[in-house]
Amino acid sequence: LNKERAAKLGGEARRGGGGGSIQQALARADPAVLKLARKQRMNTDVRRAIFSVLMTANDVINGYERLMSLNLDERQQREIVHVIVRCCSASKDYNIYFAELSTHLCTNKPSFRFTYQLALWDLLKELEAFSARKLNNLAHLFAHLVLYSSLPLVVIRVVDFMSLSDEGILFFNVFFQALLCHGGDNKEGARRVARAFNYTGGSKHFPAVSDGIQFFFRQHLPIKSRVPPKEQKHPLLAKRAKIAMRILEALTITREAEEHKPDEIDPDADLEDYSL
Repeated sequence: LNKERAAKLGGEARRGGGGGSIQQALARADPAVLKLARKQRMNTDVRRAIFSVLMTANDVINGYERLMSLNLDERQQREIVHVIVRCCSASKDYNIYFAELSTHLCTNKPSFRFTYQLALWDLLKELEAFSARKLNNLAHLFAHLVLYSSLPLVVIRVVDFMSLSDEGILFFNVFFQALLCHGGDNKEGARRVARAFNYTGGSKHFPAVSDGIQFFFRQHLPIKSRVPPKEQKHPLLAKRAKIAMRILEALTITREAEEHKPDEIDPDADLEDYSL
């Protein structure tokens, strides 16, 4: 969905400010924005009110504040994620506004993290129903959420990387390339990427997730394992993928060492406590 187009349509609504209940928000909304909402199948008052706020907000902070001022209950708040995902997928090009707003929601109200997790899992069940454009937009959205700690990378534990459909391969190619190449060739981007992979080590799902990621990198990422990164078509991607693989391998070694570590004997305890 083209947010700029909706913003032009909703200029009058934006100047009117935000806040109030669902019905108040709908009453203030520009008719053209509501028409666009119906076109996007926003079929309830709650979804139309959320849509109107998203499309006419000045920025992420304004959007967040106006969403909160709708006074939605917990069940209705879950609709915010539904509408954001729908709008992001419908955009002509990937619009980072939806990702940044999503991160702001998760940071300020952690309950949104679980809702986004469920949204991703629902998406993964029906990838074949989405066009390449929608898959591209949503892959970028969820990569952003992982990079900014709104979702852990182990959220992809439900994926069987050895039996992905063509749509699944496309989605995760975009997802991992967006994840690995974040920030370009600078230290801050590299640190954020490394952090995302390092955090997987503390999860009980690490072995399966690590194996799946490494399998996907070797089979589907456009990199060559035996060619130095600088000589590859996508040098930054190759460099970051190599770093990610090393992190996963190091975490595997560490976890295996911990699992086989013998019980420590308390020097102050009675040795009979340790007798067979």
